[in-house]
Amino acid sequence: MEKVEKVGVEFLGIEEETETLSGILFPRLERLSFESMYNWEGITKEDSSSDITIMPLLYILEIYECPELIALPNFLYKITTLRTLTIERCPILEQDYEKGVGKEWHNISHIPNITIRPESESEPEPETESKSKSESE
Repeated sequence: MEKVEKVGVEFLGIEEETETLSGILFPRLERLSFESMYNWEGITKEDSSSDITIMPLLYILEIYECPELIALPNFLYKITTLRTLTIERCPILEQDYEKGVGKEWHNISHIPNITIRPESESEPEPETESKSKSESE
């Protein structure tokens, strides 16, 4: 998914940007992860006035290595079940959602477990067994 730049309304089950839906989308989704989407900038066209509930049971959201992502989708701010938000190696989000001072912090401050970790603080990748053996010889 390295080449993905935008996620359109098709992701939400809407066929055209002018189409209006009502109801619940992804009614049972509890965990969602995005990873290694290096060119992803965000979800295009969100209509907050529509009568749609999106991911009402989402409990965990994880976003890793999305350096071009400029914002979290607005519908996430309305999900009351969201308990864990993890953002790692996403420099724009790290700045905008920084605890207490980021311009978007107020939108996520109600989430009980928030981890925002820049690349420099991310856990190092474990060495592979073959690499360790060759270095020791």
